[in-house]
Amino acid sequence: KPFQFEEVCSRVNTHITMKSAKEYLKEKNRFLEYTFSRFVPPEVVETMKQRPISEFLTMERCEVSILFADLRGFTSIAKQVAPEEVQMTLNSFLEVMVDSISGMQGMVDKYLGDGVMALFGAPFRQQDHAWRAVRTALSMQAAHRAWMAARSAQGKPAIPLGIGIASGTVLAGPYGTRNRMEYTALGHAVNLASRLCSAAGAGEILTTPATIKAAIAAAPQGQTLPGAEPRGSLSLKNIQEPVEIVCLGTCR
Repeated sequence: KPFQFEEVCSRVNTHITMKSAKEYLKEKNRFLEYTFSRFVPPEVVETMKQRPISEFLTMERCEVSILFADLRGFTSIAKQVAPEEVQMTLNSFLEVMVDSISGMQGMVDKYLGDGVMALFGAPFRQQDHAWRAVRTALSMQAAHRAWMAARSAQGKPAIPLGIGIASGTVLAGPYGTRNRMEYTALGHAVNLASRLCSAAGAGEILTTPATIKAAIAAAPQGQTLPGAEPRGSLSLKNIQEPVEIVCLGTCR
């Protein structure tokens, strides 16, 4: 048929652009699903798909709450049982923990042997990240008590849980080398949350007055936090100044 060269070029370029856009979208969704689907609820991944992929390829400053949780005395128990029992115990424990984290749309940053690190406020921004972190910790302790009761009934070791939470400004995003990266957060708040977790006793949740204040301010209407018990200041490893501590849960 008769044709105009300029029109044909324009139509071809349009289809090439559309194909490139589709390939980009497919690649973006594949990246998000591979990177985050194992660590955040499906609805969070779906929301993230609506945002530019560049937001997840660089670290950026953001306000978050970080939660660390691990078992008290697990190392000594692990020496007494077979490796297969260690694996089954950890898998069972982490299943319970991840359910609580996902229930408040947190992100499992990483597993740490007999512990877990979770982020609230990244990669998906949450103005109420402190509330979500504190409520998750309370849910985790309640679920863990049920887990321990079930294990005790089976004659298996029932190991208590300690949790630490801190809030603050961090750098969040991909971290590592060109060949191997992971999404994580870097900053003082991460170290503080880890130290608070280490200091927490069996069944305790240790945090700071700032996190409690932020959580209460962000609480949905009609919802409250159980009584928080001030514990005074505590010197923590690699933290220069003593830190004011607040305990939730079964405080010793």
